[in-house]
Amino acid sequence: MPIADSLGTAELSLLRDARFKVNEFSQRWLRARKAAIHSALALPVGVDGEEEKFLLQKVQPDQREAVLKAVFDLSRKLGVSLSRHLSLSLGAQDFSELLPLIASPCFSSRWRIHNEAQVATRPGCVFIDGLGSFGCDYWREALDGLVMGASDDVRLARHRSVGHGDADCVDVLFCDKGSGPKPGKHRGEVPVEYAQGLEVLTRQFQEKGITLRWEGYSEGVLFYRMEAGAKPLCGAGGQLMHGALKGEVRKFFPELELRDGSPLAVIGDAK
Repeated sequence: MPIADSLGTAELSLLRDARFKVNEFSQRWLRARKAAIHSALALPVGVDGEEEKFLLQKVQPDQREAVLKAVFDLSRKLGVSLSRHLSLSLGAQDFSELLPLIASPCFSSRWRIHNEAQVATRPGCVFIDGLGSFGCDYWREALDGLVMGASDDVRLARHRSVGHGDADCVDVLFCDKGSGPKPGKHRGEVPVEYAQGLEVLTRQFQEKGITLRWEGYSEGVLFYRMEAGAKPLCGAGGQLMHGALKGEVRKFFPELELRDGSPLAVIGDAK
């Protein structure tokens, strides 16, 4: 198996492997995605000319989670099949070179290396017309499954997406050794438009002896940690403070979702 560098990049590029055909793989992935939609809709597989977006427009809100799960699972199976066929684990550079060649509204832009990761930034796409955030989620889950299946340690994180109300879309491919969330990789930086309001909240809670740590942002979700001294808050009192923080954040940013980034096993929320 090829040796990988810090980006998880194999010495032998996927596109230079004579056994790999881009067009063939693109069609296989398209068929897998369509099969995922059909399975969730409980419909027979349609003809090859059936448009992917047209199929997604048939999906009802209560069927969306099933579609997202199915497209992740089938994309992952395709990735595993590819990795086994070529006897290699794909690197971040392999994906960054391959994705612009595949007919996809999300990943056709060029990727660049930043902070030891491959990053793609784009202004959004017409695919979300009529689909909104569901269209963004669909492509994120499809690529996430493919990456997880075809690579041992490369992972995908989506920091921003137009469908979720962000100004642009940002995807990141990075090498994950299982050491936990990495700033700038698993999650993006907190958008500057939130900075002033969050500073006010930080000061307010600091006066109560509580430290707020803003840990990153991803598609409309702000991750945080709440600590009393050096320890996460837990128990009934902690839950009250978490609820109070979420109420205060809604006053500043009604559209923003707040999510506790503390490990559940530590703060005692897991059931």
